[in-house]
Amino acid sequence: MVPTSAHDVTVTSGVTLKLKTGDIGVAHSITLSGGDTLIVQDSAFLTIYDQITILNSGFFSNRGMTTFSAGSNGFHILEGGSLTNQDTIIMNQPQRGFDFDGGTITNNGLININNPFHEGILMYQASVSPNQRKFNNNINGIINITGPNGYGIYLADTLNNYGTVFVQTVLRDIPTVEANSIYIQITGKLFNYGEITLQSSDDDGLKNDGILKNFSNGSFVITGFDKHGLVNNFSMENFGDVLIVGSDYYPLNAGLQNSNTLHLRSGSLLEISGTNLMEYGIYNTYPFTIDTNANVFIRRTGNDAIFDMGSITNHGSIEITELQDTLSYGIVNIYPFNNYGNIIMSDMGSGVRVEAGVFNNYGIMTFTNLISKAIFATSAFNNFENGFINVINTGGNRIYSGIIFVDISNFQTYPFNNYGNINIDSSHVGIDVRQGIFLNTGNIVIDHYRQALDLGFINNTQIPYFYNDGNLFIRNHEEPLTMSLKVDDGDTFTQNFQNTENGRIEFLNIHRGMELKSGLINYGDISFENVTQWCFLLENYSESHSITNQFGGEIDIVNAPIAVQFGYAGNSTNLNYFVNYGVFKMKMMTDTAIIGINSSSTFENYGTIMGDAIIDCEFANVNSFYRPGQNIGKLHFLNYIGTQNATFFIQIKGLAGWEMLMDTMGLLRIRPLTCLIRWM
Repeated sequence: MVPTSAHDVTVTSGVTLKLKTGDIGVAHSITLSGGDTLIVQDSAFLTIYDQITILNSGFFSNRGMTTFSAGSNGFHILEGGSLTNQDTIIMNQPQRGFDFDGGTITNNGLININNPFHEGILMYQASVSPNQRKFNNNINGIINITGPNGYGIYLADTLNNYGTVFVQTVLRDIPTVEANSIYIQITGKLFNYGEITLQSSDDDGLKNDGILKNFSNGSFVITGFDKHGLVNNFSMENFGDVLIVGSDYYPLNAGLQNSNTLHLRSGSLLEISGTNLMEYGIYNTYPFTIDTNANVFIRRTGNDAIFDMGSITNHGSIEITELQDTLSYGIVNIYPFNNYGNIIMSDMGSGVRVEAGVFNNYGIMTFTNLISKAIFATSAFNNFENGFINVINTGGNRIYSGIIFVDISNFQTYPFNNYGNINIDSSHVGIDVRQGIFLNTGNIVIDHYRQALDLGFINNTQIPYFYNDGNLFIRNHEEPLTMSLKVDDGDTFTQNFQNTENGRIEFLNIHRGMELKSGLINYGDISFENVTQWCFLLENYSESHSITNQFGGEIDIVNAPIAVQFGYAGNSTNLNYFVNYGVFKMKMMTDTAIIGINSSSTFENYGTIMGDAIIDCEFANVNSFYRPGQNIGKLHFLNYIGTQNATFFIQIKGLAGWEMLMDTMGLLRIRPLTCLIRWM
């Protein structure tokens, strides 16, 4: 008898049936077991109205076309069953495509599962012989699943993909059940060597609670998800390409949400982009590593590109661009973040925010054309010896702040340490230290700025400090009315800014130099060249601080009107004072070098003053002799500017009591009351 759509066919044990080339077969259901074999040969056609069940060494081989009609139950494969597809299997609106309880499925052809009422492929957790099932989609295999309810593919055992898998339009079957394109259950494994495309799901594109490996030739393209693109809750390794495109908003949704072991291997690519609706590119709560030559690219997220609460270590490359919200960041870290590779951020609001933990940079960080700030640290930041931080804006646009540092710990235990190289070009404020300790033993260059360095303060219990033990170069001031370096109020008698004996600070082509409302101490070298107003402005009208050039310290000024000005506000009295124990050089001064406005404090010299300048002695005590025979300070009249026959002018103005005495050592002693002293 020839079976019809009403017949259930059970093959006799051990029998092999063939639907020959050109034959057309129809059955309600077919059951294969005990060594039974059914072969649909080339160009043969089989139509099933309910289900094909394969178990206990049963085998189904499709080399022609097998079609399941609407409302069918697809394939049910149990332990010991085996299915191989060499040509085409089409399922139209089945209950589900494959109910895979055991055995093996091998696909070398085309499988289309259209609009199943439940899952496209269900590989539920087996109660008998778990981890024995294998679904092998080989190099020429294609699996298309369209419009499933609940899950496109549910894996509790192994899927090996060398071919192509396409899952689209995953709908929610039950309101309380997730709708994911692929779900890897805790015992599941997905090994991908081919191409997997997941397009449009009511929840996650791919959710992994098991083991996920994407090999070097493998690729994932995940788009159109409502929640997260890829969720890793257990173990994921990527050697290939993962492309995630998000377009919908969901609270805290991310292209990649990671909460367990994740490793991006050398040669891999993780690319995440959105339409400013997806909140995060990567939301991480567990340590993971990006290897050398691995690449992460994130573009156009609505919030932060990477939000790290688990500790990321990068040896590869992270590139982030086009974040439109100026309040969002490329990277926010709560736990330690370690960069040994490259981080590139461009055309966005802000770069890195260190909220807690520490950010350690051993590699290269480049920020180009940012709007707000490159680095905002409220916890520790270390730029190590081989580390480079480059902040560059082009086209005449300035970033607001290159670096903002605010140590919010109670005891200022989280400093900003620069042992490497920082280059900031085109900023409103280069470095803004509002609270805490900033230590530089490396190299800092701030170029084309409105204000290079600002030591502000939040309150008098958390004073900012800047210690320079390296090189600080400040060049090309672009705003005449602002200061190059500003030190705000601090505690009385404190010196918030210290330049050590190894420290070198260089100001070149500037309008205004240092505005000092708090204290400064210099053991190293400070130089000014080409200044249009003043080098040091001392102004504090409520408490006293010293600006001290210590023994061994040297200050060198070339081509400036004013070296030191005491006071600025006309109705208040400045209390800050300048003490020189080292060497203070001036050359090509174009105005009175030391001068004051309503200042009770002065310039006290106990070291060496050299150069070509006019000093107003109402605000300067040169202290040529403290008492007979004890020289504690001197004016140096050497041939400083190269004139062989130098002429020196000593001018006395006002009422003065003075004496001139040439002693046996040829020293000139001067004791004026008020005077102008000029040497040429």
